[in-house]
Amino acid sequence: MPPFMQVPTFDPHPSLRYLSLPNEYIPSPNTNPVEFLERHLQDLPQSLLSPFSLILTPRQRTTLVRIRNRRTIWASSSDGIKQLSWQNVRREDPISYETYMIATAGSRGAPLAGASDPSAPEREIRSGEEEAHEERHWAETNFLGGANEYTRHVGEGRFAKLLGEFEEEREVERHRELRAEVWKRQQEGEESYQEEEEDSEGEEVTEQPFESPEEARRSFERVIREQFIDGRLGWVEYDTVDYDDQWDRASVDDEERWFDDEEEN
Repeated sequence: MPPFMQVPTFDPHPSLRYLSLPNEYIPSPNTNPVEFLERHLQDLPQSLLSPFSLILTPRQRTTLVRIRNRRTIWASSSDGIKQLSWQNVRREDPISYETYMIATAGSRGAPLAGASDPSAPEREIRSGEEEAHEERHWAETNFLGGANEYTRHVGEGRFAKLLGEFEEEREVERHRELRAEVWKRQQEGEESYQEEEEDSEGEEVTEQPFESPEEARRSFERVIREQFIDGRLGWVEYDTVDYDDQWDRASVDDEERWFDDEEEN
């Protein structure tokens, strides 16, 4: 029986001691962490800031202007551009990518944009027919390779056909489940958008299909960047950005000036 694993809990005392503040300090880091960080985020090291993630989600931390600014600056850095690129997002969250591509194609269940282009990354998602062909080829060349001539001629065709049909059905079912999940997430996204915009002026916005996959991908990256800044991407390590003061505007400006001075000298 595995030993009982204790869930970590937030301890406000290390931060208070570091700042030489009393335990009764208000705003309390335990009961009012957002207001506490508004005052002391820039005064605490990363080691003491990281535990705040136990009580504050990335979405909740978005209300902190300094953290939002750090995310904005990071998103424009080389590392941020790479991690928030459509290629990386497609690996981390393929459902989000396909949901967007289907939505911008203008019809439910439309194929991925660029899927007809053999050089496009979407070709990594192979059709059931391609999978079935590979299974048949494997059966014909490997599985029955040790059988005698008569057995191979009689059995290999039937077995390869059966295996190919099974793989094709399995792949079709996988794509059916994928499409269902895409549609479900798309509907959830629309409901969430309607809830967030219920207090707006009520202007109707109709998203038009893009003229090319490249244009859709660029738009997708802009959406992902906004979602990152809003704390909505579950696969991103927000702590490495939110609690790192190198992403403060002043720090970035100082670093850029240092490189400029080095080039001049």
